Amino acid sequence: MKNKYIFTALLLTVLTVVSALTVHFSKGAANQKEGLLIVTSFYPVYIAAINVTDGIEGVQVQCLSSPSAGCVHDHQLTTGDMVLLEQADVFIINGAGMETYLGAVKERFPELTVVDTSKGTALLEAGEGHKHEEEHDAEEEEHIHNSHIWMSMENYCIQIGNIGNALIQMDSANQEKYEANMHAYQNAVKELLREGQKELHEAAGQKFVSTHEAFSYFAENFQWEMVKTINMDENTNLKASELGQILTAVEEEQISYVFAEEIYGRSLSRILEDETGCQTVLLDTLVTGSKEKDAYLMGMRNNIKALKEALDHEKVR
Repeated sequence: MKNKYIFTALLLTVLTVVSALTVHFSKGAANQKEGLLIVTSFYPVYIAAINVTDGIEGVQVQCLSSPSAGCVHDHQLTTGDMVLLEQADVFIINGAGMETYLGAVKERFPELTVVDTSKGTALLEAGEGHKHEEEHDAEEEEHIHNSHIWMSMENYCIQIGNIGNALIQMDSANQEKYEANMHAYQNAVKELLREGQKELHEAAGQKFVSTHEAFSYFAENFQWEMVKTINMDENTNLKASELGQILTAVEEEQISYVFAEEIYGRSLSRILEDETGCQTVLLDTLVTGSKEKDAYLMGMRNNIKALKEALDHEKVR
């Protein structure tokens, strides 16, 4: 009989502890839900979002892709992606055809708020240097638009504004903080653009060939013109006919510069240097990097520096 009382007492103690823990974790989960979980599609959008949300309590920003993933044209949604998006309050994307999986996300999570940061930006046609400023939709076919819009600092400022304004609508209690962060970051980007334009103003109108269409937007910052591009990556095998077209364009347009991506552009740039004497400018597409707030500004500043050094080198040749 005594053992029965002891067992009953132990059982009541266990139930009390379990009940207390249940309440504790339930409260924790509820408190966690009170915050705002922002999921971004990839690196440049992530950097913009952490600047806009800097120092705001209860706001968490996570990136769907790894900071080392690069462009997400061919990204395949994983189980982990789906779990993260299910918890998200808002999904912030680059737009302009970058996120080819967006249709699947909208079908799976029809209630999820999606912020397309490309709204209002001046788009270039894929593979070309022509602006397309009409209304556009994030689900338009990828080949229509050059989706590397963040490489234009003017466009990037618009993307920052789209993020800030969307978050203000969702979390009006922090409106002043979002606005202050948004304007501060936009001003920093605009100041860098002014500095770069001042340093490179004498070279406006220069023509170049490129190994990545992202550099069309970068060149727009300083009024350069892309004549020919061939997108190089780990899966690209340069055809003799394509090389011939580039060599012809370089000769006919008297081009002195090749814009090349650090990783994949070296092979083509060496060929062009040997064949034509063109000078290669190694640039960063800013799709990978650290999670530091100033990562975009540092990367773009390095690109400007590389271009300035190439121009200075040309003067003394």
